[in-house]
Amino acid sequence: MEKFAVVESNNSFIVCHGSGLTRTEAQSLVMSQMLHYIGCTEDNMLNNVKMFELEANEPGLGVSFEWNGNKTTYYILDDPGKPE
Repeated sequence: MEKFAVVESNNSFIVCHGSGLTRTEAQSLVMSQMLHYIGCTEDNMLNNVKMFELEANEPGLGVSFEWNGNKTTYYILDDPGKPE
């Protein structure tokens, strides 16, 4: 069974939010974090939302967006080192 890690990167920090996750858990975690940021914006909106595949880490997915002038990117990465 494939396992995934979720990493957040912005202009202040890089943090791993979870590892050994299923694809559904990883996607839910990213959506939850995005909803958190929406709640932190003055207009309850994220700007320049982009989803992209990571060519160097297959399978991998990235989601980037801007909120209150800050750019944040989440990466859903293959986590092959996590045992079952």
